[in-house]
Amino acid sequence: MPESPKTAPSSVKHTLRREAGSRVTLDVEVEADRLARAADAAFAKHVQHAKIPGFRPGKAPRAMYERTYGKNHLWEDAADDLMDQTYREIVDAEGFEPIDRPDAKVTQLEEGKPLRYTATVVVRPEVALGDYLAHGAAVAPEPPGEDAVDRTIAAMRESHAQLRPVERPAQSGDILTVDIDASLLGKTLPPFARNAHIEAGKDLGISGLGEALVGMRAGEEKKVDLTFPDDASEGELTGKTGTFSIRPSQVAEKVLPPLDDEFAKTVGVADLAGLRKAVRNELAHAAFHEARDDAA
Repeated sequence: MPESPKTAPSSVKHTLRREAGSRVTLDVEVEADRLARAADAAFAKHVQHAKIPGFRPGKAPRAMYERTYGKNHLWEDAADDLMDQTYREIVDAEGFEPIDRPDAKVTQLEEGKPLRYTATVVVRPEVALGDYLAHGAAVAPEPPGEDAVDRTIAAMRESHAQLRPVERPAQSGDILTVDIDASLLGKTLPPFARNAHIEAGKDLGISGLGEALVGMRAGEEKKVDLTFPDDASEGELTGKTGTFSIRPSQVAEKVLPPLDDEFAKTVGVADLAGLRKAVRNELAHAAFHEARDDAA
């Protein structure tokens, strides 16, 4: 029979079944919002090494990265990371002691839906608690500060922002849907961007490109001369000046959800105070496991 789950982060639901042979099976569900944040983190990691013409490593917009490399691997990496994180969170909450690596299998991995997986592991039948300080140094990372909590919640609001088309010229922070072509010394380069979502005013690796979007309207075309960065992924473009033709098809403003109890409910907690507590706990869990891994 499944046991009632003990306390784990609010973003994780699980049931536990104890089976013959000192085996424990966990059925785990991780909320879709946490999965999306993990996919964002996977993109931030992979884009650092991506070679996309015209962009420094780490500066390409996600839409252009996914058009070049696909996105399945981002969600698979996110699932792998979350399975590792949440498995350890559940082990900490339940208090059992695994004596082997878990046999984990994803049962649902789909953008916009919760991650679901099962994990089966052999555990020590009886655990005698001793003086763990006698066996090694205690792991006691600094608790997360309120600024870290604020930044995490701000990122969550960004991930839940709605895009509202506007008829005015683009302002810094607006999201433009654009086609961009580039040429160098009269020679047209491969398509630079198609139907890409780019934030006006944001540093995109090519100095001046994000700024060039500010003030543009849907349906307009602008040509600007910009210099490719010294670390452009295409070596022959390094430091050279090209002509960029920018054509927005839509200008949209980001509408952030109000930071209130209703927003907290959309991410699976009862109120704003509970959201701050849940984020603080997640940051503390991550810091603890990172410190423990570093000390191992």
